[in-house]
Amino acid sequence: MTYKSLPHDEWEDKTLQIVGKITIAFGQLEHVLKLAYKRAIGKPYSEAMYIIDKISGNPALADGLRKKFAIQRMDQNLEAEMNKIIDRILKVNGHRNFLIHGYWHKRISDDKLLVVKKGCIAFHIDANSLSRLEVLHREITNIRDTLNKFTRAK
Repeated sequence: MTYKSLPHDEWEDKTLQIVGKITIAFGQLEHVLKLAYKRAIGKPYSEAMYIIDKISGNPALADGLRKKFAIQRMDQNLEAEMNKIIDRILKVNGHRNFLIHGYWHKRISDDKLLVVKKGCIAFHIDANSLSRLEVLHREITNIRDTLNKFTRAK
């Protein structure tokens, strides 16, 4: 089925608020991911950031952290724990990308508010999707805090 859509800028405050919370929390998660990588390579901040800035994207940075952490710690239990954290990062990264890089619009045929990415409807903007976005926000903040605590020097 094809349908027409229009750009739409009249979003409810609760929609704008949760998208803003997700955006801020994910930015913080990205910073903690960089700090975790810095800790794994054992370099001073400015030197580590120079290295990290050459890595393209969160998936590549997370994969690099996985490898550096394994070499640094040489502990299968800690490595398994880090792998779980990184898998969670990659999952929320995909959801965040759909949300942030999707096309937000109103479908003319039924006035539904949608987010579409690569031709796929990510979700309708309704009470159910807002609830799922709250869950996503909590997951991002939980991963951020877990990664930060897990990679701090002991």
